[in-house]
Amino acid sequence: MGVDKVFEYKKLTANTGYFSGPVNAGLIETSAGLYLIDSGNDDDEGLALAKEIESVFPGKKLLAIINTHGHSDHSGGNAVLKKRFSSEIWTTECSSHIMQIPIIVGSIYCGGMPCKKMAESKLVGPKSPSTDRILLENQVIDLDEIRMEFIPLPGHFFDQIGVYVTDKNDSKNVFFLADGFFGKELLKKSWILFMTEPENFRKSVESIQEVKADYYVPGHGSLVLPEEFKPLSELNIMITLELEFIIRRILSRKPLDFETLLKKVADETEIKLSTLQFFLISTTLRSYLSSMESRGLVYYEVIDNRMLWHSA
Repeated sequence: MGVDKVFEYKKLTANTGYFSGPVNAGLIETSAGLYLIDSGNDDDEGLALAKEIESVFPGKKLLAIINTHGHSDHSGGNAVLKKRFSSEIWTTECSSHIMQIPIIVGSIYCGGMPCKKMAESKLVGPKSPSTDRILLENQVIDLDEIRMEFIPLPGHFFDQIGVYVTDKNDSKNVFFLADGFFGKELLKKSWILFMTEPENFRKSVESIQEVKADYYVPGHGSLVLPEEFKPLSELNIMITLELEFIIRRILSRKPLDFETLLKKVADETEIKLSTLQFFLISTTLRSYLSSMESRGLVYYEVIDNRMLWHSA
C-alpha cells in the first residue's frame, strides 16, 4: 500500500468526518477552512493526510491541527502539515511540552535515557513545531457551522482530551475519543494497553458513557455507533480490572520483584515480549502498581536492596 493510500476519508455529518487509518484523524469543515484532529505518526503519515485533505477538500485551507495528546502516533505529522498548509497547532499545555521534546516519551518508557532501539523507533516521534493555542479543559469554541468542546480524558496519557463536536447544520454530534476508549480491533489484539493511570482511564470511559453522541470515533479502530458503545465501553473497563485481578492473584502466592512479576504477567496473558513491548508493558505495569498501591490493593517493601511487591 502506497503512503498516499494509508488514510481513507469517511463523512459522518454535514461538516464532520474522519480519515480512517493507523490513527483515526478527525476532520471538521467550516466555511473558513478545515480543522484536523490528530496528525498521524510521522512525516510519511502527515504527508499521506495532506494528500487526502487536498484530494477530498480541494482549495480548502487547513486552519488548525488539534492534538489530543502527546504520543507520536497522534502528533507526528504536525511538522509536515504545518509546513504545507501554514496551519496552527492547538493542544493542551502538558501535551505541548511533550510534543516539542519527544525524547520525554522515550524516557518515560525506559525509565531513563532511552536505549538506541527505543530512541530510533516511531514511539519517539519527530519534534512538533511550537504550539499556537493552548487548549483548556472543557473549553468551548463556537463557530458558525459547528461547536467544539475539549473534554478531559485522563488515564491513557498525560493531559489527554477528547473533542466533542456538534454540527449545527444537521444537529448531529460526534465524539472524537482519542485513546480514552479503545476500539474492538485493538482490544482483540491485546488486553494490556498502554496507560498511565487505570483508575482514571475507567473514570474517563464512564464519563464518556454519560455523553450522548451519534458517532463515537476512537483513536484506533472502527467507528462506534450508539448501540455498540455500551458493550464496548464495558469491555474497555473490564480489561483494566482483569489485569488488576491477575496482578493481585500472582502476588498473593508470594511477594515478587518487578521483573519477575512482569514475566509472570506476560506468561499468564500469553504475550511474547519484543524489546519495545517490554518497555511499553513495563511502563504500564508500573502504572498499575502505583495506582493499586494508592488504593490499598498492593504494597511494597525494600528488602536487601530489592523492592518486593505484595498483594494487600
